[in-house]
Amino acid sequence: MARLGTRLALGLCAAAVFGCAHAAPSAAAPEAPEATAAATPAAEEKAPDTILKVSGTPIEALRSPYFAAFELTFENPSSAWHEVRRAAISPERQLYGPPLELLEGPRLRAWQLAARDAHQSKDGPPHIALETLASNAPKSGDATQDAPGGAPPEHLFGGAFMIAPGLSTRKWVVLYSPAKDALLGQDLLLAYELEDGKVERVLVQYPKPAPAK
Repeated sequence: MARLGTRLALGLCAAAVFGCAHAAPSAAAPEAPEATAAATPAAEEKAPDTILKVSGTPIEALRSPYFAAFELTFENPSSAWHEVRRAAISPERQLYGPPLELLEGPRLRAWQLAARDAHQSKDGPPHIALETLASNAPKSGDATQDAPGGAPPEHLFGGAFMIAPGLSTRKWVVLYSPAKDALLGQDLLLAYELEDGKVERVLVQYPKPAPAK
């Protein structure tokens, strides 16, 4: 898929969930010398700095041909408290194939029950994604409510959450596609709104598993 970095391409997802950001018009800038003009595109390609540092890790124990569980770590390197009020995740770009679905509500609960049965005979405690069952309420669509129906508290859509200074918080999601292994190697766009209304966007990748030796 594309480079490393919910349900639409990069621009559409961010616009649908959080709205578009518009830069205010400014006065025309003076012409730059030719020697510095060539450096402008490279500078524009640099990803903007974010307050939180986010990384993603696949939950391989819960992966199956049509489902992929993903754990997201929100790290707060600052000395201030921060709150994520709502979030959304989707493919950065999907040019073909059926759309990916982020499980919530009854479908998430059904997946959890089936995954519990499949892992009963395995050693070790179950993953946190299987501990608290989702409700059968309709999906919430975001994490703006204190007690949303459709997602347990540890889920990305389980409600607003805080990250303490210098520490991190983990959340998880499960995605479904009718196409087998459609998520492997997929770049995902994660957008989240902070307590001051600022929206940050980062790319996380669901990597392909290492080849068997």
